[in-house]
Amino acid sequence: LPAFAKSGDKLDITVSSMGDAKSLQGGTLLLTALRGIDGEIYAIAQGSISTGGLTARPGGAGSHSTAATVMGGANVEREI
Repeated sequence: LPAFAKSGDKLDITVSSMGDAKSLQGGTLLLTALRGIDGEIYAIAQGSISTGGLTARPGGAGSHSTAATVMGGANVEREI
């Protein structure tokens, strides 16, 4: 959580895949509580995942990103 983040602020968040997922393209982050080390919920996140589109790769293969951004996807619930 950025310093001086206020309750109600929107934040961009970065997500990554788990397991054997090959791409997050076209995905959706389901409602997720973002907790601090103290176990308290500081933000709630959800939304459409943006992988940034395709990029050229040798051999003509497209990009299959396993890390992406959810723009404005987190809502600050509690200030630090």
